[in-house]
Amino acid sequence: MLKLWWANSKWIVILVVATAFAVAIWCLRGIFAGPSGNTGNPQGGFLPLPPKPLQDAADNAAEAAIAAKAATKATTEEKKKELDRLAKLTDAQERRKALAAFIAAS
Repeated sequence: MLKLWWANSKWIVILVVATAFAVAIWCLRGIFAGPSGNTGNPQGGFLPLPPKPLQDAADNAAEAAIAAKAATKATTEEKKKELDRLAKLTDAQERRKALAAFIAAS
């Protein structure tokens, strides 16, 4: 019975054992081999540091994006307050006029 099973599944067993061996070697090599060579980044990353002008441009763009986001949030808050004030108006015709003026101003 064992000989018949081995004859039918020999290649599958060999493939599974070889794959497990390769994965084990790969894991052990990653654990014990340490860093490989000079990556160009003194902080120890995989990628080299970008050139200084490019990094400065990226930093400036990030600061501009933060400033634009803050300005947009402030105007959005003002518009929300104005819409809340318009929603509290009880007279429908007055509310429609105020909403039309709000939309025209936007």
